[in-house]
Amino acid sequence: MILMERKMKNLGKTSLRLTKRSKILLLLICSLILNLKAQVFNSVTQPIFNNKIELAKPIEVPIDTVINTSIISKKIMSNVKIDSVDVFKFFKTARLPLNRIYLTSGFGYRTHPVTGERNKFHSGIDLNARTDTVYSILHGVVKETGYNSIIGNFIRITHGNYTSIYGHLSYRFVKPGDLVASGTPVGISGATGRVTGEHLHFSIKYKDQFLNPLPFLYQMMNLDTQSLYYSLKN
Repeated sequence: MILMERKMKNLGKTSLRLTKRSKILLLLICSLILNLKAQVFNSVTQPIFNNKIELAKPIEVPIDTVINTSIISKKIMSNVKIDSVDVFKFFKTARLPLNRIYLTSGFGYRTHPVTGERNKFHSGIDLNARTDTVYSILHGVVKETGYNSIIGNFIRITHGNYTSIYGHLSYRFVKPGDLVASGTPVGISGATGRVTGEHLHFSIKYKDQFLNPLPFLYQMMNLDTQSLYYSLKN
């Protein structure tokens, strides 16, 4: 009887040791599995982290400021009459080419500030600017961008029968063929071309004739959207 009790105690101790070992073994197995999963997880996620997308440069224009050609067709800017007024919802009223307007040289004949030539016709106006954002004044199509020895880096945008020209830019955000809305950032002011200092040269043409931009801007900014649209077609 006593011998049987001793055997039972020894068996209990053995079972307890086995239970402890089993728990330790189970913990080791779980630990190994977790480590393997962690290695697999790291091998997948690490390259994604290393190849994260860099932020765009501050001077780059946001992509949503240029109207998609699938939304507004280029024919809207042509001389084809469009009867539907639904198109007006895509257009905003006119805006100024700069956030603030400070005239430094007016439209018409003047003494050229660089050459000193008298009675030299000035086809636009000069506006004070210091690395300021330049905006399209109306919805339109970018017809030309480039460099001119006189007005430096420039952008020419057509708005129906009218054309707006932005000169002496340091950066251009748009390219020929882009559709732009009123208020689209198109460039940054600068001092390229023939200048005495940084400013924005701004011109307006009706067909082939230069207009005084100041009264033009005043009139455009006081028209409602529908009147503005039809004014560009006539």
